[in-house]
Amino acid sequence: MESSVEEFEDDSILYELLEYFVKKQDPELI
Repeated sequence: MESSVEEFEDDSILYELLEYFVKKQDPELI
């Protein structure tokens, strides 16, 4: 259970970072 929760948190962080860089590079895209 613990490992699953950690993986979920890691994925969430990666997704937020990806969204941040995408907006930074091309704000009009979103």
